[in-house]
Amino acid sequence: MEEVFKNIFVGSKKDAADRAALKKNKIESIFSFEFVITPAFVKAKYFVAAPDRQPVDGPWLGDAFGFLRAQTAMGRNVLVHCQEGISRSPSLVAGYLCFTYGIPIHEAVSLITAKRPQACPNPIFLESIEKFVRAENERVMGA
Repeated sequence: MEEVFKNIFVGSKKDAADRAALKKNKIESIFSFEFVITPAFVKAKYFVAAPDRQPVDGPWLGDAFGFLRAQTAMGRNVLVHCQEGISRSPSLVAGYLCFTYGIPIHEAVSLITAKRPQACPNPIFLESIEKFVRAENERVMGA
């Protein structure tokens, strides 16, 4: 697992199950694409079953980004993980950086791959996230 942005780590299911690594990195919250049993010191968990290399729908993205924002606002380190930590978790984090900080998606991907070279965010997943971010921005601007 690697810290790819302030308080946000990307990793695999194996990382999420590694009690020593979680403690070492002071992980207190976990966002999971793959079910894993977490130790009691993990204070907050969010699980979503989203298939790899498929488009995602918008409704849960707002909740996912809200979870990440709330956890980091409390100063918690959050591990976002999928099976291998290569596609879905880096994609979600790139979307979070775009949605929350206004970092263009391609720059967010570059930030992540600089810290986690094996990451290969899926273009279909990223496209769904970009569509959600555009729609939310339009909704807010229209309000």
